[in-house]
Amino acid sequence: MSRSAFLSPLTSLMACALGVSVLVSCASGGDAKEGGSTVSGTPEPASSPSASGRPGKQTVDLDQGTTGVVGGLRVGIGRAWGGVGNVVVLSGPGVPDPDAPGGGWRVQGKAGHVKKLPNGYTVSIDEVEEGEGDGAAAPGAGAGSVTVTVTPPE
Repeated sequence: MSRSAFLSPLTSLMACALGVSVLVSCASGGDAKEGGSTVSGTPEPASSPSASGRPGKQTVDLDQGTTGVVGGLRVGIGRAWGGVGNVVVLSGPGVPDPDAPGGGWRVQGKAGHVKKLPNGYTVSIDEVEEGEGDGAAAPGAGAGSVTVTVTPPE
C-alpha cells in the first residue's frame, strides 16, 4: 500500500473522530457544533486568567447553531433572527445541568441586552447579525450570528 493511499483513510478517520469528539462534548445534546467564533475586544489574550485564576471578560462572535467557551462559560447560539439573539448557557462554574430542574439558562434579547446570571456571571448580547431566509437556517453558511460578552464575577 502506498503512503498516500494509507494517509487518506487515516486522515478521514482522524477527522471523523474529531467530529464525534466535539459532538459528544457538547452539553446541549443537540446538533450544535464547536466553532464559528471570532475572539475580539479584549486588550489581553482572551485566555489569560484573572488574579483569581478564572478567565477574564471575553467577547466572541458565534454562529447560530454553534457553541464556544466565552469568559469561562460554554454557551451556544440557538437562533439569531428578527434582531434578537438567543444565547444558551450550557456549562461552567455554578451552571446547573441543562436537563436538570432550573437548568438551561437562556439570555435572549436585542443588541445591548445584559443579564446577570445566578452564578454571578454577566452575559451581554452585543450584536445580532441575521442570517439569510427565515432564521431557521442550519449552522454554517446563511445562518445568523451573535456577538456575546461574558464577564465573570469579581
